[in-house]
Amino acid sequence: MWNYPVTLISDTNGTILLTVDGVDGAHTFGDTKADALAHGEDALLTAFIGYMRLRRAIPTPRRPKRGQATIHVSTLAALKLLLYEVMRQRGTRKSDLARQLDVSPTIVDRLLDLRHPSRLAELERALGALGRHYEVSLAVAS
Repeated sequence: MWNYPVTLISDTNGTILLTVDGVDGAHTFGDTKADALAHGEDALLTAFIGYMRLRRAIPTPRRPKRGQATIHVSTLAALKLLLYEVMRQRGTRKSDLARQLDVSPTIVDRLLDLRHPSRLAELERALGALGRHYEVSLAVAS
């Protein structure tokens, strides 16, 4: 679910520009296609941090065209984004979740921080407090 198609364009200087399709503000570049793709997840997470600050919905990835390059969000980031979306859709504030979990609001801030290395058990507990759980599946890599 968290596999976002990208558009790669070479500029006149040979720099490869990467734009994540359907995600405002998710842009980066590299000297090569591989270099631009290596910076892609960071650009995507940076854009999502902006979405979260503005309390905007996280865009659902579009289906990539045949052969189109994609950027995959890590499992940890995906769970944090799911937690954010559940909270946003329900109107649950960080302080509400902190009270439900009997933790300080700082802990909830870290659970929603896409750059903080939270433990999966903490995210599982937070999702459970909101009446949700996650399931893991395995797919063939493209």
